[in-house]
Formats: sequence, structure tokens, C-alpha cells
Amino acid sequence: MHSTCPPQTLWNNYGDTLTEQSIFIANRGEIAVRIIRAARDLGIRSIAMFTPEERNAVFAGMADEAYEVPPRAANGQSPYLAI
Repeated sequence: MHSTCPPQTLWNNYGDTLTEQSIFIANRGEIAVRIIRAARDLGIRSIAMFTPEERNAVFAGMADEAYEVPPRAANGQSPYLAI
């Protein structure tokens, strides 16, 4: 289940008010879980990516948004490295 963070008033370095921020998390596993928890505590939306094998991973379910990247290429190259 994906949860939503309530908007929080934040300030950037220029003194402008920001009502919502997001963070894209390219890490996986326990590191991603820790980042998501910290972001949630700060009112920042988390966006994660996962491979088909990680579809049911804890971090994929905790993130506010989660997107599946394509499976490994025929040559065995990781989808994280395919640019």
C-alpha cells in the first residue's frame, strides 16, 4: 500500500515557500527503507524504482510512488545501468 505525505511548508535557500517536495530513491533494500522513513518524517514524498524481482520488496510498498524498471537486458546488463 502506498501512503501519502501531508503537504508541509518548507523553505528553500532563497527564502521561497515550498509546499511539497519529493525525493527519488535509486537505492534498494534497507537503505531505501531508511531514506523513505526519514523523508516521511520530514513531509517529503518518496519515489522509488524497483526491478520485477523486487516488486514485493518492503521499500517498493513503503514509497509514496514506486515504478518498475525493465528486466535485465538479453546481454545480462542491469536495468539500473542501461542509459
